[in-house]
Amino acid sequence: MRVFKQAVHLTGVLALLLSFNTNATTAMGLNGDGRTLEELHALMLEFDPELKLAETRVQKARDSVDVYKSQLLPQISLTSQLNTTRYDSDVAGYRYTGERNSIALNQVIFDKKVSSAIDQAEFEQLVVESQLDAMRQERLALLVERYLNLVKAQYDLNTVEEEFELLTRIGDQVRSLYEKKLISVVDLTNSEARIAQAAANLTGARAKFEIAQETLFESVGASAYGPINTINLLEFSPAIEETGYEYWSDLALNFSPVLKTKTFQVKRAEAALAQAESEHYPKLGLQASHQRTNIGSEFSRTTSNSASVLSLNLSVPIYLGGSTRAKTRVQESELAIAQEELRFTQMQVMREIRTALIDFKSTRSSQEAALASAETAKMARLAAEKSFEFGVVDTGAVLERIADQYSAERNSIELAYRLILSYFKLIKHTASIDDDLLAAISKG
Repeated sequence: MRVFKQAVHLTGVLALLLSFNTNATTAMGLNGDGRTLEELHALMLEFDPELKLAETRVQKARDSVDVYKSQLLPQISLTSQLNTTRYDSDVAGYRYTGERNSIALNQVIFDKKVSSAIDQAEFEQLVVESQLDAMRQERLALLVERYLNLVKAQYDLNTVEEEFELLTRIGDQVRSLYEKKLISVVDLTNSEARIAQAAANLTGARAKFEIAQETLFESVGASAYGPINTINLLEFSPAIEETGYEYWSDLALNFSPVLKTKTFQVKRAEAALAQAESEHYPKLGLQASHQRTNIGSEFSRTTSNSASVLSLNLSVPIYLGGSTRAKTRVQESELAIAQEELRFTQMQVMREIRTALIDFKSTRSSQEAALASAETAKMARLAAEKSFEFGVVDTGAVLERIADQYSAERNSIELAYRLILSYFKLIKHTASIDDDLLAAISKG
């Protein structure tokens, strides 16, 4: 009878602590004391040195376009010369001051090489701009992944801490019962082994959390050190089952910044080829000038005179030593390389989209099964408590059910984590990661 009463008391402790743990897990949601995901994104845009470097390249490309375009605008120059001359000879000598003033205008009428260079510079600008967009999506996807790693590490740490606390309290009860010779040494040994394993798991969970925290701060800088607002991964569940591979592949072909970059690289190579071929084209320019001077030849004094000249200059290349053909062949190879890189990137993006869709849908199915398993594990734990109350099972059986329940909970959060990662791998190819999506994640 005394053994039965002690067992009933131990079962009550188990039930109370497990109830506390279940409520704590269920209540996990937004922790509003730290920085939100949107704030972390703003810090990343401000801090990330790779993005800053890419933004500088964009500005350089824009300025380069202006440099090439300026060659097609009128070029006006003004020249002024003031001379003081002293002349001495056996016959005579004199000293005088003379001046020469001129203004000239040059205007390109047709120059295929310049226009092709402008096209090439404009496509270069589009390339670096699309590279910046792609980098922003990649860096933002990396930020979200690191943030989710931190959230998952925090969740794992919390559950391991609760499990350790629960097992420690149970261990105290088991030792007390053992000292009163109400349970066997097997129960005591089993309990102590579980506590030791939980302590080791707790040390590992803390290390993983600290590593996840440091990794996240690599993306946002030291200014983000402090509390981070975490979310409940189970509350964010995007519904994409009604969309198929064709839907996402069409979006990627139209909006993927990576594919845009490769497409513009092809256009840039085509412009470079046109520039190489332009060496065969004639050049046509207009030149107008006006000069007024009172300085003659050899700087001798002369009467004041003026002259105006209007010239139409035509240059036709005949033979350039074969350099034009050689340059053309080089640029043809560059164009072929760019086209193959575009084709390869399209295949790679389509493969990643297909893989992400398969992973998302399989993870969704596994998640549904995991949630059902977690509920079953909870019911099994409650049944074990009842059985222990009537002396049908021993302490080890109850501890096994506790381990099963925590394992099922951690499996559920792991699948939720994988689900969101699959979703982000999918949408980063459609340039859809933005602050609105981050806010949706934060709200669940």
